[in-house]
Amino acid sequence: MKVLLQKIKSSQSSPRARRGPHTRTHALWTILIASLILDPILRTWVTPRLPEEVAITLGTLCAISILPFIAQRSLHVTLSKLRNFHLRTLQGSTSILPLFVVGFVVLGVFLKLAILFNLPKAAAALALAVIVPPVIKQIKTIKADSVAERELLSKNPWAKVQRWEQQLIIFVALPLVLARLIGVCGVFIAPTTTDEWTPAIFTATSGLFLAILKPDRSFFMGMCQKCKHPVPIVFQDVGSCLHCDERLRLSYHAWVHGLLFDHSKAQKSEQPPKKAKGKRLQTTTKTEALKK
Repeated sequence: MKVLLQKIKSSQSSPRARRGPHTRTHALWTILIASLILDPILRTWVTPRLPEEVAITLGTLCAISILPFIAQRSLHVTLSKLRNFHLRTLQGSTSILPLFVVGFVVLGVFLKLAILFNLPKAAAALALAVIVPPVIKQIKTIKADSVAERELLSKNPWAKVQRWEQQLIIFVALPLVLARLIGVCGVFIAPTTTDEWTPAIFTATSGLFLAILKPDRSFFMGMCQKCKHPVPIVFQDVGSCLHCDERLRLSYHAWVHGLLFDHSKAQKSEQPPKKAKGKRLQTTTKTEALKK
């Protein structure tokens, strides 16, 4: 009966699908590259229109913003360094000193602006009295949130993996969206101020950037530092994978089945079983009796 209830419970909790950053970003890339064929159709009914100069300016800004993301290998190396820095901050102290430094910087900027605009002392003091309490409150909120995040990520290894994968997806998806926006700028060009080939140039430029930015699977893979097996790139910076880390495997299992990860039970499972002293004493007594 107990086994039957466990089977019913496991069948009711549907496991979550595990899709890595490459799968998600590649799906987004496929949608964006396929949507290029809609540009000529959209131009026939999209309003309002933009002047050609404005569209060219917006398209140029998107293209310039994409340039730092073109070298995908450098991007992933930079993100790996950021993850390692984040890991060191999680393992470090939770001092509020950096937040107060930020507060003093904001205060200094305010004082410089007050001097620059030659504000009266009474007005500057009043503005300072209005600004300082919300800033202090915001600093305390940031401190509380950072402590809660630090505690969550230190106790739940899979939460750390999820956070880093979300950041990776954002940094890979952002230039893809910007590349697609270049074609959208061409769609909104007013037909009275341009020839028929200019929107096509925008669409072709958008397609070229999307082709360059196609997510490469090899950049999403790394090597586990413990078992030396190929793993998703985030696990390389975690330092372990699902095969060689019991806590990470238990937290992933809890996420798959929609359960809460019990940090205390995971710690107990990692501890080696204690030897039974009574049993050992009984065995020694029997051995001594046989010798006699």
